[in-house]
Amino acid sequence: MPYALLILLGLWLPLTVHSQVNAPAISHTPIESTRFEPVPDEVLAEHWQLDVKDIAKYRRYMTLEGRYFYAHLDPIMVLGIIETDLGKRREYADKYLQAERLRVSEQISFATLVAARSLLLYGPESLFDFSALPQAANSPGFQRAGTERQARELAATGHDQRVALNSSTPQSLTLNAGDTVELLVTPECLAPCYALLDQVLVTDGVHVAIYGRGFADTDALIVWFENWQVERLTDHTQRARIQLKHFDPVIFSGFDSAPPPPPLALVRRAGRVLGAL
Repeated sequence: MPYALLILLGLWLPLTVHSQVNAPAISHTPIESTRFEPVPDEVLAEHWQLDVKDIAKYRRYMTLEGRYFYAHLDPIMVLGIIETDLGKRREYADKYLQAERLRVSEQISFATLVAARSLLLYGPESLFDFSALPQAANSPGFQRAGTERQARELAATGHDQRVALNSSTPQSLTLNAGDTVELLVTPECLAPCYALLDQVLVTDGVHVAIYGRGFADTDALIVWFENWQVERLTDHTQRARIQLKHFDPVIFSGFDSAPPPPPLALVRRAGRVLGAL
């Protein structure tokens, strides 16, 4: 018995000494992340085209009540919300509106540039079918959403829109004021497209969105349109009813690949496609 006790003590003592010598030390692990340093009042005022006293007022408000409700809002919007003087509030509204218009303009400008570069580098590409991705095949929710959307379209129109538009049987449609005709054209489509455009504009109040497919750039589509309007547009009110747009594969998905070739005109009423002319 004493011999066994000595063996146990001999095993325990080295473990105790080892644990004391190599005890783990707690240290801080640095984490690389983005840190937003405080912005001086002068810099913030210059950015938002405000006075330094406006920024001071904004900071005072945000230290208490504002941080619970308006932390996600721009300083100029917060100042406009809490301002009681009507004249000063109008100034804030004007400044905010100008800043928003500039922001939207810059975003649209860049998005337009991206689209132009995509067309130049890769040309007109076919509509991408996301349902072909493995993620979609393994996602019952995605498949169910697509099925439900098709069912809603069928219930709303009373027929399968794509089957009707792609069928060889022409549909009898009467244009009404307020309708929009989405006209698909190509550089080679001259007389037939021009004739269809003339036909559509006979009905007053009908707007036309011309989608150019296969044009080298926007200028080429403008030249195509100018060749049509030289002898036709004597009334400026007709010109106001026409918009030139880049080809949108979503609008013509399932329609543009089937015969007949352009011109293809979809009639849209109250946001819903009724058929093709």
